[in-house]
Amino acid sequence: MNTKNVSDLRAHLTQAGLITPASALVAKPAKVRLEQLVPGEWHNISGVRCFRSEQSFPLTHEHGSRRLNELLEIPAAVWSPFLVKGETLPLDIRQAVFLDTETTGLGQNPSTFAFMVGIGHFEGDVFGVRQYFMPDPASEEGLLDLLEQDISGREGLVTFNGRCFDWPLIEMRYALNRRTPPLPANPHLDLLPLARRLWRRRLTSCSLSSLEANLMEIHRTAADVPGYMIPQLYREYVDFNMVEPMAGVFYHNVQDILSMVSLATTAGRTLTSLDEPARVEGTDYIALGALFTRLGRSEEALHAMRLATESCPDPAELALAYKHWSMLLKRLKQWEQAAEIWEKQLGGTDIYSYIELAKYYEHHLRDTDLAVQVVQQALTWLQDGRSSLSRMERQQYNAEFIHRLERLERRRNCTSAVNDAR
Repeated sequence: MNTKNVSDLRAHLTQAGLITPASALVAKPAKVRLEQLVPGEWHNISGVRCFRSEQSFPLTHEHGSRRLNELLEIPAAVWSPFLVKGETLPLDIRQAVFLDTETTGLGQNPSTFAFMVGIGHFEGDVFGVRQYFMPDPASEEGLLDLLEQDISGREGLVTFNGRCFDWPLIEMRYALNRRTPPLPANPHLDLLPLARRLWRRRLTSCSLSSLEANLMEIHRTAADVPGYMIPQLYREYVDFNMVEPMAGVFYHNVQDILSMVSLATTAGRTLTSLDEPARVEGTDYIALGALFTRLGRSEEALHAMRLATESCPDPAELALAYKHWSMLLKRLKQWEQAAEIWEKQLGGTDIYSYIELAKYYEHHLRDTDLAVQVVQQALTWLQDGRSSLSRMERQQYNAEFIHRLERLERRRNCTSAVNDAR
């Protein structure tokens, strides 16, 4: 669509009352101008006005408990298993763009606009943040132009839930303007799925605000605005030229971008913590062990589970660490080491050790007497009521162990009869 067609379309929409032109907003009275509240300036581009804010942070800047330059110490290979769509290109953090949007809603449809797009990237000895803001939906092409100018030539994308929302929305906005997105999202690291894999066990929420408070010691100032209010604040800016609240939206967006850097650093430190056990909490090693198991990295998984059993202070977490460790050993057919753990876990709060040990004695050691002994212990344990099993679960396990015991007794009797016949 050429410039004349865009202008004609904008004129028709304005005449129909569907959009408010930026020029009309300027004419409305306002106590303060946006450039007085936010570091940046207005640009006339593609026949519209668009605001661009710029800030630079030294690499030694601390955002919460992390310095920005700590992320550059994480090897690129660490990110490869967690890239969107299993991409094979390595993620070079120095070339990547950290991207976050503020939108008019949460829907994935043409009526949802990204009225602000914030990007951050490493530039020499600073981390630069630029934000693009359109004063009304009719100014979208100016925002897209400025964004394209600044991220063309960059490689790689880092987002928080950007795989499902931010980047598809950006692609859609460019497509609706008959344009190609300026940045190929390959490789793309979405930090939200990675955060869930690492910390959903010990955090009730893996929202960015929860991760900030519980992992990175980030506390936002009173200048921040809640995310759920941002679409309404933008509508009030467009309709009533309420400028002051938009400063809080700019602050919110900058903090989101800086928090992505700190979160990536925290995730990277956790993923590389096996040689430095003091880096993370003991319970995180359970998550690491499960994660490395899914990735097929068995030695690292075993190491993580071992560290978990050495550092989990909570008895329930410790028991879970032993369970995961033993089941991985079983999968790797390291039966003796697994059996040692099962024997130590007898009498605990989980029935799995009785089940696994009974199978091990019966099918691998071929020792019917030991298998019978474990099954009898399991039946006693079920009657003692020390488990957290429900009544139905207890009855089900009781029936299964009785069935197993009867089978083992028949086998033992048959063996005795054969021996007597000899």
